[in-house]
Amino acid sequence: MTGTLYTESSLNDSILFNTFNKNSAMSSMINECFKNGIILNANHIEEQLIQIKKTRISPLADKVIDAFDKGDILLLFSKNIKCLNRYLL
Repeated sequence: MTGTLYTESSLNDSILFNTFNKNSAMSSMINECFKNGIILNANHIEEQLIQIKKTRISPLADKVIDAFDKGDILLLFSKNIKCLNRYLL
């Protein structure tokens, strides 16, 4: 009998994460968002949700909106974090 062994790896082990996390910039940004950010609810992004639902961009967008509506996805906003690019460059 043959089979395939699957193992888990952490986010830190991924090439993509390490590419964006030069000098631990992304990790620091994420930690700051968790400390100082606020959780946005549907009232904060009501107009954007209406536009996404109305345009029916893709089935994937529908799944993301459904997950947000169920509370499976949380949006964090931090006034201290303006742009990801400044941490990556």
